[in-house]
Amino acid sequence: MDGEDLNDYLTKRGALPARTVVHIGMQLCAALGAAHARGVIHRDLKPHNVFVVGDDDAPPSQSTPGDSLDLPSVKVLDFGLAKLRESRELNEITSSGNIVGTPYYMPPEQVRGEDVDPRGDVYAMCALLYTCLTGTHVFEAPSPVAVLTMQLGTEPEAPHLRCPELNISESVSALILKGLRKDPAQRFQSATE
Repeated sequence: MDGEDLNDYLTKRGALPARTVVHIGMQLCAALGAAHARGVIHRDLKPHNVFVVGDDDAPPSQSTPGDSLDLPSVKVLDFGLAKLRESRELNEITSSGNIVGTPYYMPPEQVRGEDVDPRGDVYAMCALLYTCLTGTHVFEAPSPVAVLTMQLGTEPEAPHLRCPELNISESVSALILKGLRKDPAQRFQSATE
């Protein structure tokens, strides 16, 4: 594929406009929804595992500002830590009691070594979208263990409060914060929701 991973994309551009983040989020929801419908949970969604398709050297589109042609297309990659919901035996080999994933994007239940269902991917996706929107991680700390501790017990700061200079709407902040609730029952219950 031509393009770059979302981490490199963000490194070059910094915080993205809310419209772009919503567009990326819709594509991630579709990809995760398709995986979840087949019983696959990603468990390691992060900017490095999202690929922005396209060619930066291509001439700018002739579209009108606000046209969807100005927005990036993304693909979810690297299902190396994925879990099959139906296969108990396989899951025991790959995850029994082990913590797998990336601290900045891990839902609390994954940090605790509990079973992760699609709501864990929703949490990771919202943490990723938070990074896209603010240019910062939900939780910043000097060590991975400190980040994991914050995932368990610290409430995230609303994106619009974290970066008031970016004029992030409260409604976009609220969507992301709902996906970052500590209790999976209080999050969106699926990527399609």
